[in-house]
Amino acid sequence: MDFAEAIRPVFFQTDFEDFLYATHGGTLFVARIRDRLYGATARHVLGDFEAKNIFITQEKQATKGSNPAQ
Repeated sequence: MDFAEAIRPVFFQTDFEDFLYATHGGTLFVARIRDRLYGATARHVLGDFEAKNIFITQEKQATKGSNPAQ
């Protein structure tokens, strides 16, 4: 995996209809270890969001309707 392809923006799903996703900014790095993908980011990226609400897209540049990464 190319380093440039291993970077994803970090978003969080919200309960607000007008703002389905929010972020405090930050980056997640994707690594493949033994054919399994893992994501790593800094703790401050979570801010006041819960980790269970993280939303990372499969594509490097998210577009409307992007699917979440597996």
